[in-house]
Amino acid sequence: VQHEQPSDAGGWVPPNPASGLTQLGSQGPPTLFDLELVDGGPQRLIVRFTTSSTAASVVRWSVVPSMESATQVSGGPAVQHELVIDGLGEGVLHHLEIRAWNGNGIGTLPPTTWRPPSDGRVVEGTLRPWHPVALRFKGPTASEVDSSPNPFVDRRLWVDFTAPDGSQRRVEGFFDGDGAGGGTGDRWTVRTHFDVPGLHTYTVGFREGAGVAATLDPAAGAAGAPNGATGQLFVVTRDPLAPGFLAKGRLEYVGEHYLRFTEGEWFLKGGTDSPENLLGYAGFDDTWDEPGGVDTTGLVAGLHRYEPHVADFGADGLGDTSSPLFQSATSGVDSRGLVGALDYLASRGVNSAYFLPMNLGGDGRDTWPFLGPVDAAYERTHYDLSKLHQWRLVLEHAQRRGIHLHFVLGETEYPNEHWLDDGQLGIERRVFYRELAARFGDLLAVKWNLGEECNHPVPRLRDFATWLRAVDAFDHPIAFHTHPLTGNGDYAPYEEALGDPLFEMTSIQGSTQTSGLMVERWRADSAAAGQPWVLDFDEQTTGLTDQNTIQMRREHLWDVYLSGGQLEWYFG
Repeated sequence: VQHEQPSDAGGWVPPNPASGLTQLGSQGPPTLFDLELVDGGPQRLIVRFTTSSTAASVVRWSVVPSMESATQVSGGPAVQHELVIDGLGEGVLHHLEIRAWNGNGIGTLPPTTWRPPSDGRVVEGTLRPWHPVALRFKGPTASEVDSSPNPFVDRRLWVDFTAPDGSQRRVEGFFDGDGAGGGTGDRWTVRTHFDVPGLHTYTVGFREGAGVAATLDPAAGAAGAPNGATGQLFVVTRDPLAPGFLAKGRLEYVGEHYLRFTEGEWFLKGGTDSPENLLGYAGFDDTWDEPGGVDTTGLVAGLHRYEPHVADFGADGLGDTSSPLFQSATSGVDSRGLVGALDYLASRGVNSAYFLPMNLGGDGRDTWPFLGPVDAAYERTHYDLSKLHQWRLVLEHAQRRGIHLHFVLGETEYPNEHWLDDGQLGIERRVFYRELAARFGDLLAVKWNLGEECNHPVPRLRDFATWLRAVDAFDHPIAFHTHPLTGNGDYAPYEEALGDPLFEMTSIQGSTQTSGLMVERWRADSAAAGQPWVLDFDEQTTGLTDQNTIQMRREHLWDVYLSGGQLEWYFG
């Protein structure tokens, strides 16, 4: 068997005519039959088949259906063929083309696929740069309701990836139930994306013990399966025509006043700051409106349904074939309203959305990732896997539609700011940040905002940011939101944070009368401190309405943009 170099995309390297095969009279091309795919052990596949006449053979394989960057092996001449493929990534779906050649022509088998079985691991997603990929491992069976051990606190999964150039990245993982939103199972998942094509290798870490998810010590607790598992993944070339951000790369802070995608394009944000309870949606499992929040007159059961946007859903509306469709098991409402709303925003060029993943004790009181909204230790350390699975479907779709995700991790109200660890950085907040970073941090365009109208002192915010930076493998920028500002934007916490490499962006709330001055002031001050901030004006104190849009454009939008900032719109 001869291993050939990768062939061109869509092509194949035919067997050498000098193989001794000659024309066989009136006999036509060979017919291929009796295909058998045999697991040859880790990373090996044995391909066996028969041809109707003596023929040379070729098997090509790739990790993408287009057969891009395909590799091939060839053999023959023979009637009984056995070709061995080595170096397959464990758990990866491989696409195969099998052909044979005699002096009269070429015979083929229908395209087929092979996923090497290996200790229960499965790799899902497209192995191209910037596309989301999930590595699912078989680990200890658990339930989202378990307390001894608690799978969210007392177990920790991570994967160390090594890129073709030798650079490394540690990506945190999470308990994933059955891998499809079910709360019980043995699936443990790591979500990632790859920056470059080529052969990437990985090693798995898995530890068990009290509180191991709230530490970065790789030796904490005891090792458990699948600790120590290794593998390799071959990533094909970037798709420059991929939708949304998938062609542009990760949105990064590069020491300038604007973020830039890895592939080189600069980002200018024009987004929506309302509703902050975007995820307070009736189409998600286990979502309802807790009492004590703001008035929700006009909303059925106090939740959003986004009914005008149901017609915008999917390929028949303003979306595409990737628009995810699912239904809430608790309300019967499906995903079309919210997904259609995102499709609508994308169709109008809106490229950012601000939202809270946890607003208990705040205004909305309808959004939480936990098993329940009770202010108790059990609920604060157990997570709702079906809801988080549905959130992932929606937020991943937003990225495909080119919408930047502005995660606001807390509200200004005292009960919300103190919901976890009484406002400190303890086990509850560490696990909360870790769960969000592990489940959503692989998405390409993310801003972590430590709190709306943030009241935490800056030293505590530094503690929060340090931990968040440690568990976020992709170094998404971090900010914190101001109270309403006037004049040139004097704000003591920002003065204290100037020059700190933990904070790359602002999240200004202020008067439209002087919004340009505020942007210019913090642009100049941050540059002088050696850490130029990205100037986000995320909330104007005069809400946007259908009556003041011309005034707001003149007074606020142009002042912010031409002063070197960018914005999201607050609707009041």
